[in-house]
Amino acid sequence: MVKANTIIVPLGHVLYLVLTTAAMLIYPGGYVFSANFMSDLGLIEYGYLGPGLFLLGLSAMACAQTLYYQVETPRFIQGRLLTLIRAAGWVCVIGIVLVGLTPYNRFPVAHMVAVAMWLVGLAIVMLCHAWFFIAQRITLAAIGTLVLIGLIFAHSIQALFFTSSPLLQKVLIYYMVLWFLYFPQAGCANIEHVAVRTQSE
Repeated sequence: MVKANTIIVPLGHVLYLVLTTAAMLIYPGGYVFSANFMSDLGLIEYGYLGPGLFLLGLSAMACAQTLYYQVETPRFIQGRLLTLIRAAGWVCVIGIVLVGLTPYNRFPVAHMVAVAMWLVGLAIVMLCHAWFFIAQRITLAAIGTLVLIGLIFAHSIQALFFTSSPLLQKVLIYYMVLWFLYFPQAGCANIEHVAVRTQSE
C-alpha cells in the first residue's frame, strides 16, 4: 500500500514547479530565466498575480518538506541525527514560507534573513543525510546529496562575496526539487531496506 506522504511530498514540489512557471509566464515585461531571480516572482506590482502564485508554490513545497522531515525521515534515520534533521528542517521550511511573505522590494532585510534561514537549514539537513548515507555505504545517495551540499555552499559563497547568479540559484533550487522528488519514493524505500538489513546483521 502506498502511503499518503509518499504522494504528497513529491506532489508539493511538482505544484511548486507548476505555480512558479505560471508566475514566470505572466511576469511584467517578461521573465528572463538567466537574468531574473526566483524571488523576483514575489515582487509586489499593481495588477501582477505572480506573488500569489509564488507564495502558494512555496507553501506547497514547505508543507511537502515538513511532511518529509517529520514522517518520511524516521523511516530510515533515528536518534540524535533525526532530531537535528527535524530541527533544521523547521528552520528551512519557515525560511521558505517567509521568502514568499517578504517581497524583496518591500522587505529587503527580512527577505534576505528568510533566504539565509532556508539555506542554513537545508545545508544542515543535507549534511546529516550525507553523514548517514556514507556511514551506511549507500554510495549513490551520498553522492547525490553531496552534490546538493556543494550547490548550497557555491550559491552562498557567491552571494556573500561575489555577484549572485540567477542561473546558479535555479540550478540549486531545481536540483533540490529533484532530490525531494526521488528520495520520498524509491530512495526512501531502498534506504529503509538497507538500514533494516544492516541492523539485523
